[in-house]
Amino acid sequence: MKNDKSVMPFQIMALAIPAAEAAVGQNWLPTLVLSLAAFLLCCWLSGQQEPEWKWLRALRCAALVLLLSSLLSHTHTCWPGDQAAYVVPGALLLLSMYAVWRGSAMGASSVLRYGMYLVLGVLAVLGIPQIKWSQLRPTAQLPDMGLAVILLLPLLGKKTGTWQYSPIGAIAVASAILTAGSTSLYEYSRGLSLGGITEHMESLVACAITVANFALLCFLLEAVNQREEKDWQVWLVGLAAFLLYAVGFQIRSEALAFLLLLLWAVPPVLWKMKNWISP
Repeated sequence: MKNDKSVMPFQIMALAIPAAEAAVGQNWLPTLVLSLAAFLLCCWLSGQQEPEWKWLRALRCAALVLLLSSLLSHTHTCWPGDQAAYVVPGALLLLSMYAVWRGSAMGASSVLRYGMYLVLGVLAVLGIPQIKWSQLRPTAQLPDMGLAVILLLPLLGKKTGTWQYSPIGAIAVASAILTAGSTSLYEYSRGLSLGGITEHMESLVACAITVANFALLCFLLEAVNQREEKDWQVWLVGLAAFLLYAVGFQIRSEALAFLLLLLWAVPPVLWKMKNWISP
């Protein structure tokens, strides 16, 4: 990602719908607390210097394989058929690997972001009259770790050294409020009608979710492709992730969140402490 001005729009494009999807049906209070905590952590770390350790890069690539293989299971939920569980993730991953390898991932994703935002906006407007107020009572419970993984993904992006506002957490909280009692964005959209244009919203939502998943895979693979020249490591990470997914390997969201914190949040802090201690 060479253009600093394009980093934040690309990040929002990649993480907005996954964050909303992870927050569907969750209580808004723990979602709000988790969103604020992740936002403050990502903003603070965005100004910290990254250590140039080869072993750290290798560990991060291994962690990205696990992260990609886990997220692939969410890319086909709105598409019918038994073969969709392999065809949809495989096609999206292949396209994203090629786009990142060619250096055109940001352009290929961002050109579609306004349509995705429009679908999210329509969902919000149509969903307001159907809010289930009885289910919005604040509860003290542990936040969802699947949402924590999505909210921590900005740690993988390019460090800009500035505090930038990102609406990803706000989108997650809004999703938790609007979709109380639902299980997914796709299922939630099936109860909404856009009268006069289409009977239901699920087709538009399925397309928006698929586009967002493509952008998400590109965003993750960009974390591997840190060099100016074409890097074949992108293909190795992507293919290894699909192999793990195909054999049914699963890793818990708690473990993924821990890996993100351990490999992307802790090293900059240790590097800063080392600079303090060094004369």
